[in-house]
Amino acid sequence: MGVLDDTGFLQAAGPAQIRDVCELLPHIGGREADIAELFDPKPQPGERAAQLKATARARFYQARDVAVGVTHVGSFETAAAHALRGAGVDCALVWSDQGDHVRVVGRCSDAFAARLSLGSELLPTLGEAYGGGGGGHDGAAGARLNADPSQTDVTACIRRVVEDELGVKFATLGD
Repeated sequence: MGVLDDTGFLQAAGPAQIRDVCELLPHIGGREADIAELFDPKPQPGERAAQLKATARARFYQARDVAVGVTHVGSFETAAAHALRGAGVDCALVWSDQGDHVRVVGRCSDAFAARLSLGSELLPTLGEAYGGGGGGHDGAAGARLNADPSQTDVTACIRRVVEDELGVKFATLGD
């Protein structure tokens, strides 16, 4: 189920993820009828609203051939990240205030992950920069930041870390 969630139910899957799913199918133990349900997930209440709010609130940045979207939501961070990816960014980073910390969820294209792994490079660096940590897969990861959004411009912090890790300076799109 993780590969389905990480890839937006295979919408953002690369060859490796498709291969993984194909290798797993023979092992589903007579539950073939359940597969269709997996590919038509029913959104939870509020999920669609989170996706729309995330897209409306997003800040979009570009440097050379890389487009990044950063936004915040109250919940459904993964769904919001998939919405930004669907809008065309190479990397979506979504943060939410968890009271005592900030959670960041990232999703990216295979091409972006080849340049900068979310799980082993970007999100661990981001988390550590703010007294937390992070990890995950190359294209899907999360981080915890020990930051107070009322005192810290989280979106600007995320932008700076991405710029540093990629060695670029972003232009803001839409200004």
